Amino acid sequence: MKGENRQYLAGAAAGVVNGLFGGGGGTVLLPVLTRELEGRRAFAVCVAAMLPMCAVSAAAGLWSAPPALWQAAPCLAGGLLGGVLGGLTFGKVPVGFLRKAAGAFMVYGGVRYLL
Repeated sequence: MKGENRQYLAGAAAGVVNGLFGGGGGTVLLPVLTRELEGRRAFAVCVAAMLPMCAVSAAAGLWSAPPALWQAAPCLAGGLLGGVLGGLTFGKVPVGFLRKAAGAFMVYGGVRYLL
């Protein structure tokens, strides 16, 4: 399968996973992107692709089961702070470590879903 077609399929799978679980589409997208692109570029493209997917998933989730905003505020505040810190340190972290950390999060998430 050609690289571009693989990326379309991975994007569709990432969107489905993101919509079903409220996130996590990057776990599908990143392995495909690292086959096609250099490490840092793959991570950056994954993040750029996830932004609109998360926005659509959030809008659909809020429409189908609206939460009380006070319940989401701590997660949002922590996520914003973590996103800024992660973005500022992204260029300073070796790609090998990023791959291992992403893999560890995937394994951890998979185990948590099973238990």
